[in-house]
Amino acid sequence: MKSDKLDIKKLLEYEYFPTELPECFTSVDIVKNYNILKGQLNATNYRSSTPWLFSIYKSENSRRRMSIPKIYHYIKITELL
Repeated sequence: MKSDKLDIKKLLEYEYFPTELPECFTSVDIVKNYNILKGQLNATNYRSSTPWLFSIYKSENSRRRMSIPKIYHYIKITELL
């Protein structure tokens, strides 16, 4: 029987960074160190945070604003899913 549970490590590896970012942005190290990160993050109580904001090229006259959530909150979201 197949499990309906989402794989947190796959969500971290393939869904953390937007696809519009260059290939040099990778979350492989986050996945490799997931258990260590999870232990450290659970020991800390974060109530809120501001995502990392950046903009990418959209057209000659405009840019697209994007953001990346802080890893603590992203891990919490994946656990909730």
